[in-house]
Amino acid sequence: MAPLSPEDLLGPAIITIATAFQFGSMAKGVGAARRAHKVNPPSTDGPPEFKRVFRAYMNYVEFLPFFLSVVWVNSIFCHQAVSLVLGLFYMYYRNQYFVEYSKSARAREAPFKRAVLFLRLLGYSAGVGILLVAVNKFADVDLIAMARSHLGR
Repeated sequence: MAPLSPEDLLGPAIITIATAFQFGSMAKGVGAARRAHKVNPPSTDGPPEFKRVFRAYMNYVEFLPFFLSVVWVNSIFCHQAVSLVLGLFYMYYRNQYFVEYSKSARAREAPFKRAVLFLRLLGYSAGVGILLVAVNKFADVDLIAMARSHLGR
């Protein structure tokens, strides 16, 4: 495996920085909800309108380590373009989840399911990439080269 260059890591770097901005934006949303509903820190209890915004944010925080992990692993073992596209879709639906959950608990379900779908796709494609590298390294079988030869490339 060739050493990675900065160009090989543009996709996950873009996703990581965009995620940091998204994280900050959602944190600002919680701050605005605190002010609107007069919920002083560190309290996390308040009216249902505040609780929905806070739970949407906390759910985002709970998924963040898994998301960033699979973005980076996918970029290294699969391809950064796959990671970038799937990661952007995930981020879009996480934003939709935050917006919709802030309005209504019921409205959060569709964007949540879509976000989880893209998170799973990131994980599955990373797993396939890891498997291909492991088979090549430990069994000396290049499954990609075999597939290319069978496809006539």
